[in-house]
Amino acid sequence: MKALSFDAEVIKAAALDLSLNDYVIQNIKIVNVFTGEILPGKIYVKNGYISYVDYQNGSLPDRLQVIDGKGRYAVPGFIDSHVHIESSMLNPEHFSQVVVPFGTTTVACDPHELANVFGVEAFDYFINVSDDLPMRILVTLSSSVPSVEGLEHSGASIYAKDIGPFLSNPNAIGLGEVMDYEGILKGAKKTMDLIQAAQKAGKYIQGHCPKLSGQKLAAYCLCGPESDHESSSYEELTEKYRQGFYIDLRDSNTNKRLSMFAEKIKSWPNKDRFTLCSDDRRCSITLKEGHINAIIRKVIKAGVDPIDAIRMGTLNPARELKLDRLGALAPGYLADIVFVDSLEEMSVSGVIHCGETVAENGRLTWSGQARSCDLEKVNMLRIPEIAKEDFLLKSSDSFPDRAHVNVMEYESYTSSFTSIVPQWLPVKSGYIDLSEEKDAMYAIVINRYGLPLKSIAVVKKFGITHGAVASSVSHDSHNIVIVYDCADNAYLALRQLEKQKGGMAAVEDGKVIASLPLPIGGLMSDRPAPEVAVQIEAMDEANRRLGNIYLANPTSRITILSLLACPAVKLSDMGLIDVENQRLIPLFAD
Repeated sequence: MKALSFDAEVIKAAALDLSLNDYVIQNIKIVNVFTGEILPGKIYVKNGYISYVDYQNGSLPDRLQVIDGKGRYAVPGFIDSHVHIESSMLNPEHFSQVVVPFGTTTVACDPHELANVFGVEAFDYFINVSDDLPMRILVTLSSSVPSVEGLEHSGASIYAKDIGPFLSNPNAIGLGEVMDYEGILKGAKKTMDLIQAAQKAGKYIQGHCPKLSGQKLAAYCLCGPESDHESSSYEELTEKYRQGFYIDLRDSNTNKRLSMFAEKIKSWPNKDRFTLCSDDRRCSITLKEGHINAIIRKVIKAGVDPIDAIRMGTLNPARELKLDRLGALAPGYLADIVFVDSLEEMSVSGVIHCGETVAENGRLTWSGQARSCDLEKVNMLRIPEIAKEDFLLKSSDSFPDRAHVNVMEYESYTSSFTSIVPQWLPVKSGYIDLSEEKDAMYAIVINRYGLPLKSIAVVKKFGITHGAVASSVSHDSHNIVIVYDCADNAYLALRQLEKQKGGMAAVEDGKVIASLPLPIGGLMSDRPAPEVAVQIEAMDEANRRLGNIYLANPTSRITILSLLACPAVKLSDMGLIDVENQRLIPLFAD
């Protein structure tokens, strides 16, 4: 919906003369996130804002519309402090149809997936689309496009001059997660220029600093980032909280530490700088579990007081994101109100956004329609000519029958962290042969933005043991990634991606066994969530069939094989990358 202007005189008049309000909600238990109380009361609404909250059991004015809250709890609309909508695999319209009935009325969206494909057109797309939806999509302007300069190629590069025109837009609330933490520490001009532009405009700056500690963490903080969602241990989380960071506790596709963290912090005396986020989360998970309401539920089940948990999904993120009129049920706050039957279960049965009822009993009641957008129709798979032979991994000339290869090995079948493990591998007819190698697969990254670039490596502990999985969703530059056992399967997987204009595919014994078309930028579907969820489940099952039985969401595994912000080694379209030292690693060991 379009942003509502705040006319203080009109709202003040409605507070003084209650008959001037649009309606009043009564028979509710109001969760006051300021005092931590739960009190019976009435909420008066005028022009989409709360004018008065009556805890005194005052009489109702004559002829004013009354909404019966049916004895339910009234809590502020939920806020997702950090999300990539593209990772839901839905466009914004279909995304809103999923999350709004669960009580989410505001998201801070970093569109750096789509920005890596389309550049600043992605900002326009997300900023403008919110006007036509039953929720508030606020944009944090992507700071790391590409995520690391000079080590990968994306569809665009974004500099301070590019974000300048957006900084005055009220729907652009800040700078998206600054993933180039090494660039900050080294004073990289591009990164520092982006931060300084956001600071000059008074915008929020979102952080991303996995495993950063001590003096380096302090230096990162001093440069402007205010938050982090990348802690992998309680000790790391604690250190960052002590240094003043907001900690965005996440429950995403691949990160499942939420309950552990919540249990550890449940007795902390101050939790005001904890927020909740979904980050990268597929629509199939949200359809089953819920959205921020489900994350609040998990935090409560881990032992956190329900009021504290609700604050993490309402007031705390509003303060973090500098959203002064969101996050509470009080005079002058926007009338984003969620009705909940049980605080412990966070079972949402009604949603009001900007004063308008948009969902009831788990169903969207909003009847608007999002505008069409030309960006959604552009085919962004521009792959150069490639033959089956291009999927073979040519050996060095050092030995005729073996090669000493720098293998990219995962810490475990469930970890996203990797390292280089040099290994002797057999050679046949001049090519690395993995046919007899246990747990070793080929991986290829193919540039999909028109450049004749590709790189091949060997990976271990990826998960699948045969066949091929392919994806145009590959954080953060979103080139084509294929993990495979032989050239025939890899070639077929690539052709399938081209046929469907992006997405994912799985191949076994020369046959496509599952596919997930994502034609919008190669990242998002144009179909409703229930259809996409079925396709995602089919891809998950195909990954299990090919050997990845270790993850609840095995389809997500391939999407971070190229993530140059994730330690310690990854593969880009230029080759193996040492993430910490930001340099290329030779394929063959000394």
